[in-house]
Parts: sequence; structure tokens; C-alpha cells
Amino acid sequence: MTPKEAKQIYDVAYRAAHRETRKVTSRAWRETHRAERNAYLAGWREAHRESLNVATVARRLAKPEELKTAYATHREKRKAASRAYYATHREERARYTAGYRAANPEAKSLWYHQRRTRKIGNGVFKVTPRDWRRMLERFGQACAYCGVVAKLHQEHVIPISRGGRHSIGNLLPACARCNLSKHDRLLVEWRHA
Repeated sequence: MTPKEAKQIYDVAYRAAHRETRKVTSRAWRETHRAERNAYLAGWREAHRESLNVATVARRLAKPEELKTAYATHREKRKAASRAYYATHREERARYTAGYRAANPEAKSLWYHQRRTRKIGNGVFKVTPRDWRRMLERFGQACAYCGVVAKLHQEHVIPISRGGRHSIGNLLPACARCNLSKHDRLLVEWRHA
């Protein structure tokens, strides 16, 4: 056995025997040096942004089936860890979520419709806040049905409850009066009512 191999064996045994002590020491060091560590990591990520993006995409493309298997294998473990985190950081997460929803009302609405469509099983297509803003610009920030400039709802032309999908092709901006009076009817039924 070479001295290098003997050193490696010793290091492995030492790390195993002192795992808990090393964890505590490491955690304490990270806490006391948090700001400088975060600054260093942010700088490193910024300097290596392009290679990180390329590496991430390459890894996902190279082994999509392995990634799916890994996600499925560890799903319950990840869910448990996530639940534990949210249980211990409930107030912090509630503040963050409330702030995000207040700053991004269209994202909240899009998320709600996607979730609802997914539960029904009609098929969900990603509609981004940018897509919705472009739709609003196309209609001049006015209701697609009556032309009123007011707070606009995301109106599904073919209602989700009648088999419509949550996609940008099935959305129109509508004022509250038009959207709520149309309810779950098709355009033909609503116009002739």
C-alpha cells in the first residue's frame, strides 16, 4: 500500500468517526461567514453563468430518464423535507408569498387557472405573465367584448368546466361584468341570452 492510499483510508475513517463534530463546526463557520460566503458565491456564479447554463442543459438532455427516475425515487423524501421546512418557516414563507402575490397579481391568477385546469384534466399550456401582458396590449387594455377600460379578468372563451384548455389561445381580457355574466357559457349561448 502506498503512503497516498494509506492517507486516503485514514481520511475516510477520520471523517466517518467525526462526522457530527465536523457538521457542527462547519455549520457554525457558515453562520459566522454568511455574508462573505454569499458574496463570493454570487460573484462566482456571475463569472461562470454561461458555463453553468450549458452544463445544466447538457446534464438534463443527456440523462432525462435518469433524472425522472431520481425525482420519482426521492419524491417522498423531498416532500417530507419540504413540509418540515415550511412548518419551521411558516411566517417567513407567508410574508414572502403575500409580497410576491401583491407584486405579481397576473402571475397569481395564471397559477390559479393552471392549477384548476390541471385538476379537471383538460390539458394545461404554460401561459406566462408576459403572454398575458401582450394579450392586454393587443386589446388596448380594454375588455375584448364591450371595450370598457377597467380591471380585466382572464376569460376563457371555451370555459374550463366545458372542456376548454388554459392556453393563451383560449384566453381573452374581459371586464368583470362581461366575464361574470358569461359564466360557464359558450359565446353563442351568452350572446343570444
